[in-house]
Amino acid sequence: MPGLPPPRHFPTLPQVLITEKLGPIRACLAPLTAVRRDSLDAIGGFAAVADQSADDFKLGQLIAGRGDRVLISRTMVDVMVHEDLASLAYRELRWSRIIRATEPKGHFWSVVTHVLALLLICPSRAGLALVFIAAILRIVLNRLVCARLGFAKRPPWWLVFLREPACLAIWLACYAGRRVAWRGANFIVQPGGEMRLRVPSGAPALHPYPASD
Repeated sequence: MPGLPPPRHFPTLPQVLITEKLGPIRACLAPLTAVRRDSLDAIGGFAAVADQSADDFKLGQLIAGRGDRVLISRTMVDVMVHEDLASLAYRELRWSRIIRATEPKGHFWSVVTHVLALLLICPSRAGLALVFIAAILRIVLNRLVCARLGFAKRPPWWLVFLREPACLAIWLACYAGRRVAWRGANFIVQPGGEMRLRVPSGAPALHPYPASD
């Protein structure tokens, strides 16, 4: 069963490929997912993941749990999301809280990928040098991914210096609660990824932007 995240979400590509190298893939990922009918029927169909915030992730887990192999497809799916900064921040906060619910240990230790966090813990010239080196490597990685996937238009290199603090802020905000917004309604993400509607009814949504994925 193949699946691969949107290629323009650059940080995800290396993470997925590293996961593939370190061990068997046990989750489906994002827009491209194909599964055999007998495997789907064996886990109870789509009803088995109906209340899951990360339904693609859980789908792969259930199928891998019955002994089937989950494979990463080499076919890329290009997904572009056009939204303002506020909507993007809420979307990524939702993603982060869902990852925290489904993979709590992995999400917590992902802090080591936020080099700014290391600088805050250990402010020094060495820490500043580490941030600079990491920024250069991220810029190189961005260029390599763009070239490998044949993107004619590349994002400005200086965006990495805005993206790094934004990623750290999202990671920290994730631990401030479990509430997420989905299509104008508020939900609480339970440990394991199950979503429960938040009451009372009529309460304002976490943000006014309808989420499409």
